[in-house]
Amino acid sequence: MMSGSGDPAGLDATTLNCHELGLSFGGHKVLNGFSVTFAGAGITAVVGPNGAGKTTLFNVITGFIQPDSGECFLGDKQLTGRRPHSIARLGIGRTFQDVRFIARLSVIDNLLLASNAVSGPTGIGLRAFLSEKRIREEHSDRCAEVLETIGLTQKAGDTASTLSFGQQKLLSIGCCLMNPRKYYLLDEPFAGVHPELVVTITETLKKMSKSSEVIFIEHDFEIIEKIAERVVAIHQGHLIVDGPPDQVFDTDSVLEAFVG
Repeated sequence: MMSGSGDPAGLDATTLNCHELGLSFGGHKVLNGFSVTFAGAGITAVVGPNGAGKTTLFNVITGFIQPDSGECFLGDKQLTGRRPHSIARLGIGRTFQDVRFIARLSVIDNLLLASNAVSGPTGIGLRAFLSEKRIREEHSDRCAEVLETIGLTQKAGDTASTLSFGQQKLLSIGCCLMNPRKYYLLDEPFAGVHPELVVTITETLKKMSKSSEVIFIEHDFEIIEKIAERVVAIHQGHLIVDGPPDQVFDTDSVLEAFVG
């Protein structure tokens, strides 16, 4: 099993390290001395019952919530205290449980909006983007690559709101892919998705994992066993077990946390 804790000293530049994270909401400890290390390759599933701290962990890593204690590092760069856009530029992308895009725009326009050309304070802005031919030309190759990866090439010109829910999940992942990252944190990418598109999302994650680490939250053990190389199990804000799926799902502490 992989180590669940450690100091950032001596870790390489691509290691994502969370050390002794603590966070409480209204007196309830959501993260309680939580430590974990990710190495930057493969597919990792994060599991745990509702309220275990899974999404909170993603929010802390990506700067949407600051912990009460503990720190996160990417290599020797401290993430804790940084804003989300700064963390994204260091090499960590994420999706959310709810799909996030501009419904009235086309699939390809949503991808273009997610590109570095219009992100952050140096971006050209939405109005200028919509009439800027140069932006489309400069990012056409990347858009084509991402569309192929997520299986939406034939939907490039469709309005995003007309996509099925599973396709919208793929579009959210595609927006994340427009700027290559070392880590992709995907919050329940399979939830509510038609079985046919579960296959497409599975293949997409496998493609992503060839050059990055995909860390995803999931409740379906069958999906996890098919795709994940590693499982990190959280319960009551603690890391309870960390290892290959077959070992993790055979562990008494995991079965007790899920089944009771």
